[in-house]
Formats: sequence, structure tokens, C-alpha cells
Amino acid sequence: YDDDWQYCAKGVHRGAFQNLPSGTYHLKVKANDGYGHWQELPYDITIQVLPPWYASRLAFMLYILMLIGGIFAVARWYKERVKTRNSLQMGVILTNITHELLTPLTIISATIYKLKAMAPQYEEDYLVMDSNINRTTRLLRQILEVRKSQAGQLHLLVSRGNLISFIEEACENIRPMAEHQQVTLSLEKPKAEGMAWFDADKMDKIIYNLLSNAIKYNKVGGKIDVSLSLGKEQAVITISDNGIGMSKEKMKHLYTRFFDGDYRKQNMPGTGIGLSLTHDLVKLHHGDIQCESQEGEGTTFTITLPIRKSAYAPDEIDNSDK
Repeated sequence: YDDDWQYCAKGVHRGAFQNLPSGTYHLKVKANDGYGHWQELPYDITIQVLPPWYASRLAFMLYILMLIGGIFAVARWYKERVKTRNSLQMGVILTNITHELLTPLTIISATIYKLKAMAPQYEEDYLVMDSNINRTTRLLRQILEVRKSQAGQLHLLVSRGNLISFIEEACENIRPMAEHQQVTLSLEKPKAEGMAWFDADKMDKIIYNLLSNAIKYNKVGGKIDVSLSLGKEQAVITISDNGIGMSKEKMKHLYTRFFDGDYRKQNMPGTGIGLSLTHDLVKLHHGDIQCESQEGEGTTFTITLPIRKSAYAPDEIDNSDK
């Protein structure tokens, strides 16, 4: 730092060194006897100047870790951004394909209607074709609903209707499917008036998805019990079956999109979007959905929905009848 000797004035017994960089220093001190005779060997004092906390070795290690963490964070952010962009692009493509598939299905359905009049002797074949067209159409519409849910574009539009009649009709519409699988479907309904505020389109998807799952993943001779109770503020819909049930591990992923759980063991077709969409639609309805299931014994879904007009925002209410 300073290789030259610094001489102190007579009577001064101190020295000052300012702004020393961190490191190890040797302070050499020697004295004379007042007659100009200096001692032969100077006295050596070792001085260690410590760096400030922000320049310490530990601080530099933290800087390196922060730099590495920052690099990983940026890389992950970029990866997620690319993934999101690709997902959005694929979503748009999927939506376009779905729309394109719906158009020919509508044409085929209309053609079958004409064939029924021209060749009524093939009525059973027409029913099979109609059933599969309706199933495919419903699946494609569910895909569109999932895309809307992902994009936050699902909107609720409730109107006043008879919920008891609605649930009863939904059960009757799906009863042929239950009978084909040799599953008994029963409905327990209250004797009340049954008027409530709900979105008929969303409610139809909720009930259909839960009933179709209860039928598909049931067993020959199985049963499905549907019950509806109405209070002043809310309705409770329960759908129970004695089918294959679900394990606790699979219950954790119950509403995960594109997750089929244990259902593949039954060799049953599934897309993994039905329950996910059902969950989203119930939440959109300001409701709650609970599931209890035991492997090998069956599953029970309980849906709680508000039924009063005051439970919904003004833009969620259909006033078209006014």
C-alpha cells in the first residue's frame, strides 16, 4: 500500500491510513534514540482489514446463487411462455376443428331425418345413428365449453323454471342408456312447487355428465339413485351409484382435466373432461359439488345450488321474457 517510510513529528505517536482495501497488511515501526540512530530491525505488526458485508465471501456466494436462480427463473418463465403460447394456438386450432366437425354432423342428422320418411323399415338403425350423432355432438360441445372455461368466457344466464320437471326430464332422456347397460335409474323428488332460478343449458350438462358417468362406470344389475330436495335458498341434488367407485388417490385428481382415473380398467371410453367441466359449471352457478366414493362400492355426488334470483348478479339473469 505504501512502501515509503512515513515520519511522525516529535511527540506524535500515531499514524493514520484511510480507505484501505480489504486484505492483509504489515505495519512496520521503528524508532531512533533522539540522536539520529535508528534501530536495526523494525517492529512488524500484521493488520487484517475485513471487507464490508456486501463484499464478503459469503455475500459473493449468495450473489452467485442469486444469479443461478435468476437464470433458472428466466428460463422457466420463457419455457412457460412458449408453452402457453403453443397451448393457446392449439386451443384455437381445436376450437376451429370442433366447429368444422359440428357442421357435417348437423347435415348428417338432417339426412337421417329424411331417410326415416323414405325408408321407415330401418328405424332401429336410424336410432343407433341418431344416438351416436347426438353423443358426438354433445362431446364436441363439451370441448367448446372447456375452451370457454379455460379462456374465462363461460357466462351464466339463469331464468325461472321448474327444477323438479327439469331433473325428471333429464332422467327420462338418459334412461334408455341406463336400460341398455342394465342399470336401474330411480328419482326421488319433493312434492313442492319446484320453481327455481337456474341456467337450463349449464344444468343439463351437469346432470348429463354425472348420470352418464354413473351409468358407464356401473355394473350389470347396478342402480343409480337421484334425489332432489328444495329449500327456500338452495337446492340439493344427489346422484348415487353402486358402481366401481374410486380410490382415495384418484379422488385427488377427480376434477383434473383429461384425467380418467381408474375407469380405463373397465375398458370404457372417456375423455377426462366431463367431471372437470361439471365442476366448472357448478362453480359458475355459485354452487358447490362434493364427492364421496369407495372403491368397489360406488360413488355419490352432491350438488348444492342457490335457487333464489337474489343469489345472482344482474348480468347473470335472463330478462328476455319481460
